[in-house]
Amino acid sequence: MIARKLKTIVLASAVLWGSVALAQGVAPGVVSFGKRSPSVDELKKAFAPEPKSSSLQSMGLSSPVKKTIEMELLFGFGSADISPKVRSQLGAIGEFLQSAQLGPGEFLIEGHTDAVGAADLNRSLSERRAQSVKGFLVGQYKVNPSVISTAGRGSEQLKDAQNPASDANRRVEFSMMVKE
Repeated sequence: MIARKLKTIVLASAVLWGSVALAQGVAPGVVSFGKRSPSVDELKKAFAPEPKSSSLQSMGLSSPVKKTIEMELLFGFGSADISPKVRSQLGAIGEFLQSAQLGPGEFLIEGHTDAVGAADLNRSLSERRAQSVKGFLVGQYKVNPSVISTAGRGSEQLKDAQNPASDANRRVEFSMMVKE
């Protein structure tokens, strides 16, 4: 009975914190660095497993969790080219990936577009953006290509839904499944 109540409280807390994060404009499980580049230590902290709680584990609540970091790595309109600014922003990501102990496909790069243009063209462009970032990390930082997977989301997940043509929507995001 106590375990059931504790489980209900934990789940209610997670929903509450998720609601607070959404009200603040950040999705749950997302760490946003905005326009600044995080340090390698900040990336390690953002992708670190949460402290283990024996009571949560005994209730079967521990499992891999998707953690996402958001940085404003912006692309030009209709472009998948990496600008000099984006190159410098990717430095910490490259260093982090060099030191991380990752298996195949554990690090995900998701490309996004604004909502201008046809959906199929936006999906293709978003995939090219993700591939472009992966190619840069593999080429410049010698990251094992098998640990990085890519996905193009097109204009499905607009960051600035109030302004579908905003350059804030032309971006990439990084995610990793973390074993809690």
